[in-house]
Amino acid sequence: MALHDRTAELDAYVAEHARHERDGNAESAAAVRGEVQRVVTEIEAEVAAKLAEAENHEAAGQEMLGARARTRVRELRTHLENAASSLPLENATPPRKRSGGQA
Repeated sequence: MALHDRTAELDAYVAEHARHERDGNAESAAAVRGEVQRVVTEIEAEVAAKLAEAENHEAAGQEMLGARARTRVRELRTHLENAASSLPLENATPPRKRSGGQA
């Protein structure tokens, strides 16, 4: 599945979880929470892969490609942080301090 599809899937599950919580349907909310955790894990794996990609590009002197990968990492982390603020997640990436322009 394409990464943008995963982020859209995460958004949809967070909204669905909120609806079940609002409606008092704890069983459905728990099931959706499991799906949220699955998607978060997939996105976090992509973050790790993009970081490795950035490091490889930078080591090869391809700073522009490295910067693009780090930009994507920042976008994904922001998406995870936004989801976590709506629904506390067990394994979500914690907010990172921004320093030195590094992802």
